[in-house]
Amino acid sequence: MADVNDDLQGQNAVTIRSTESRGRHIICSSFITKGSVIGRIPVVVVPQDEVELLRKTMLFNYVFEWDPAERYKITKDLAQCDLRYHQGIALGPISLCNHSYEPNSDYEFDYVGSNLIWRALKDIRQGDEVTIHYKVPIWFQIDEKPAAAT
Repeated sequence: MADVNDDLQGQNAVTIRSTESRGRHIICSSFITKGSVIGRIPVVVVPQDEVELLRKTMLFNYVFEWDPAERYKITKDLAQCDLRYHQGIALGPISLCNHSYEPNSDYEFDYVGSNLIWRALKDIRQGDEVTIHYKVPIWFQIDEKPAAAT
């Protein structure tokens, strides 16, 4: 049986860095090609009836909305740690990615396998910070401005 990470270009291409200005964040440690899978990140799914408890913890800041029906795509009113949905806690470095309105990576949900598939949106050079868009309204101060609507 093959390891689920056998085909990942970025598997060893990221590292955790910590600075005073950015906190803990992810840095590219070797070149990642646009479209490459950086990681298949296992997710612990928190049931909807436990989300209120989760919102009272530090993990609130690190969850991914987990809704196999993807109802949030229709309602477009998603909130961080939304009580209407299960929540996913990703057990990998993607949880330490900083938000960007123009990210260089993205993720998709693998609801069957309980994973996040983390992929490069563009070539990411060694030394670049690896960022994602959180896909929810930002609940903290950020210097970067949202991209203009087209």
